[in-house]
Amino acid sequence: ALVLTADDDNGADVKKPLVLTDADAGWWKTPGTSRRFQARLLEELSLDPSAFIFAVTHSHAAPPLMDPDPTLPGSELTGPWMEKVYRATVEAIRQAWDNQFEATLDWHTGRCGLAQERDLPDPDAAAASADDRFICGFNPQGEPDDTLLLGRVADRSGALRAVLVN
Repeated sequence: ALVLTADDDNGADVKKPLVLTDADAGWWKTPGTSRRFQARLLEELSLDPSAFIFAVTHSHAAPPLMDPDPTLPGSELTGPWMEKVYRATVEAIRQAWDNQFEATLDWHTGRCGLAQERDLPDPDAAAASADDRFICGFNPQGEPDDTLLLGRVADRSGALRAVLVN
């Protein structure tokens, strides 16, 4: 979790805090699950929805964030796990809030050679409306956006305290 606030010269907050959390998780199984999770966080922590982001890394090594689904084997473990994710998120935000420090955030851009176009036009020419169908897969003719955005957070002594990467 990262909490950003802007102060005036007297130390008073001049804007609402911005809160960013990032979880090493898969994806939201449904928009409803995401909305309920976020609404609960916003209420418990008195956060403004326009100044809050809950991001996920979209790791394929992690389960989706989801409500229990009795049609899926082992789904009874999902409820307690989601509660653990929720509690860990609340704790991380509170720790970030309580441990704020004066810092400088600067942004830099670069390029990443790992970028790939993953919208592959359907190679099956016989498929109905094949021109309009895309498959999630490597497209060697694609032109990926290889922009790399880096944020560097340094404290007053110049020590690196956080790195943001997109």
